[in-house]
Amino acid sequence: MWRNSVVPIYKKVDRDSGDNYISISLTCVCCRLMEAELTAARTLVNNAQENETEASLLTKNVKQQFMELAELMGEGAMDLVKKKEEAAKQLQMKAIELDQANTKYEVLQHQFLLMEHSYNENLNKIKELEHTLGMEETEKQRELRKKEKLERDLKQAKDENDTQTSEILIMRSTIESLKSDLSKQQQQAKENKSQKTFPMTGVLKCKKHHARKHPDFF
Repeated sequence: MWRNSVVPIYKKVDRDSGDNYISISLTCVCCRLMEAELTAARTLVNNAQENETEASLLTKNVKQQFMELAELMGEGAMDLVKKKEEAAKQLQMKAIELDQANTKYEVLQHQFLLMEHSYNENLNKIKELEHTLGMEETEKQRELRKKEKLERDLKQAKDENDTQTSEILIMRSTIESLKSDLSKQQQQAKENKSQKTFPMTGVLKCKKHHARKHPDFF
């Protein structure tokens, strides 16, 4: 009943002319929703049919291309199989070479660890030798200082000995000069005594003077 119910609504000017009215259909909301769903379903069906036709065309084209490729590859299939086998053999050879390289690497790594261990041992030995050499150097330095001190003491003693010898020589020369003077005075005294003169006062004074300075001489 709501499908064909149309109501005219007046717009303007003349009420007798039908152009001045708007026709409005009073349909139900449920009917409108159903119409919208049906139109959407029709559009989906139409799109699906169009897509199906396009898909069928694409499948036909793909089948044709696949057949052409199969015909082209039919001749080179054996070559591909051979190449595949050769590639597999090469991969096996490379895998074997890789295993050999890994074993060599492990051996070299073990040798490197041994060399590193020996290097560390040698380094520790060198450090110990340096420590012992340092101790020996300190002992040598001590001995050298002692030797230098002894040399200084010896030089000082030698200098003192030289000074003492020079003093002794000077004393000897003075003693000899005094002896010569005394002998001269004694001779003169003897001569004076023989002449019965008494000039002995100077000699006695000289003897007393030398006896005071050199008591061991008389």
